[in-house]
Order: sequence, then structure tokens, then C-alpha cells
Amino acid sequence: MSRYARGKDASHRAVVAAFKALGCSVLVIDCSAADAWDLEVGFAGRDHGVEVKPEHVKGRAYSNTMPRESQALFFAKWRGAQIQVVRNVDDAAALVLLWRGEQVAEHRAAQALARERAA
Repeated sequence: MSRYARGKDASHRAVVAAFKALGCSVLVIDCSAADAWDLEVGFAGRDHGVEVKPEHVKGRAYSNTMPRESQALFFAKWRGAQIQVVRNVDDAAALVLLWRGEQVAEHRAAQALARERAA
């Protein structure tokens, strides 16, 4: 078993399950690129990179919510969408609500543009 696979914990599995329950497609990224994010989450026709940080490590609260320094550099150079960080099921649900809000806002803007062009 790889070091990466051993490092996954129950919160990681719960976050994946939460995204799926909220109507997302989830691809667990299990590759040798140590600085890559953990999940690619598809929602409403868009793909989102998600890094899962644990809530607890060895029975203690895990205080670091930020990616490792090497990950932060990798994420900063990434030319796709911003990589989101979640720690638990509530963070995953909040992120999907954010994406839904963006989807609604884009839909309303498209409707307004269509009405403007029709006028």
C-alpha cells in the first residue's frame, strides 16, 4: 500500500460520500504527483479540484487547513480553476452550495442578456 493510500482517513471517505450524495461525480486522484489535489469533483457541467485535509491526526485535532508549501506552489501555478480545501462533510456541503449559487447567478445573467438582446 502506498504512503498516499495509508494517509487517507475516515474523513476523506466521508467527504467523497458527501459529494456523491449531493449529486456530484467524484474522481479520487491516486497518482504519483505528490503535490496534486485529492479529488476532481464534477458538478453542473464543471470540474473542480478539491484537496481534503484531515480533521484529526493520530487522535489529535489537525490545525493545518492549508496545503503543504509544495502543494501551494503547485496550485498557484495551476492554470485551471482554483483548488478548494475541505476538511469535513460540512465543508463539502458548503462548497456545493457555493457552486449552486454560482450556477444560478450565471443562469440569471444569461437570461438577462437574452432579454436585453430580444428588446
